[in-house]
Amino acid sequence: MMPRIFISYRRDDSGYIAGMLAERLEDVFGSDSVFIDVDAIPLGVDFREYLNQAVAKSDLMLALMGNDWLNVKNTQGLRRLDDPADFVRIEIEAALKQQIPVIPVLLEQARMPLEAELPPSLQPLAFRNATEIRSGRDLNYHIEQLIRGLKTHYSRPLNKPSSEIQAPSVATAKPSVYPEHPTKGLAASPTTGQEPPSVNLAKWLLRFVGAAVSLALIIWGLNALLGSNSDEAQYPPAGLSTYDSPVLISPTPATIERIDPATNQPSEPLSTDNQTKRYPADTKVRSAD
Repeated sequence: MMPRIFISYRRDDSGYIAGMLAERLEDVFGSDSVFIDVDAIPLGVDFREYLNQAVAKSDLMLALMGNDWLNVKNTQGLRRLDDPADFVRIEIEAALKQQIPVIPVLLEQARMPLEAELPPSLQPLAFRNATEIRSGRDLNYHIEQLIRGLKTHYSRPLNKPSSEIQAPSVATAKPSVYPEHPTKGLAASPTTGQEPPSVNLAKWLLRFVGAAVSLALIIWGLNALLGSNSDEAQYPPAGLSTYDSPVLISPTPATIERIDPATNQPSEPLSTDNQTKRYPADTKVRSAD
């Protein structure tokens, strides 16, 4: 929301710059955002009340101060600021009483007035931070600086009653849309803060897949272990065919003696190679071992 700006000025002191500044501000903030002229005061209306009401509707005041703003005099030779009925004094007094920001704008060679140089009702003005608009090459630059400052500090609702400023209630506060340990790409329910069924289903699927993979690895390991033992029992050592007959190792040839039953003396020795010979039944064979 753009601010409503009240421009306080004296025609014979700063009228030349007030009109140009009002046009620039209206281009930026809108035609209804600037109050500058008191010529619109209706006839028969107490101008003090009218000015107080106009100031009360504003968000801030620009107090234009030319070279003669402080000491300009009326037809009676009195300083205008000392006159309680002076328009400029009424405007600034109303803004200060209603705690509306008043920005002194120094024109030409004007300086900030001292506290002692102001009437008691205007003395707080001496402590307000001021800006300047000097004529010459820097005129447009100073106006742009002023507009930039107004945008930065006053482009929002001002003087809003504290009762209208409400903190967000617990019921309307937006909960976290992400669970404590969310599944990637899935969000928790924005109303209850709990995980939606899709998240639970995804978790169960992940657990199932993990269990299946673990079981498959266990089975594979057992098969590998049992397979290695069966291979050792099934296949013979290298170099031995399963179709080969068992190798029988013959005993060491022994010398066999034939005993003559008549004399009970050994006859000629026989080797095991002659075991195939037939002997009489009464022949005794004695091993040389």
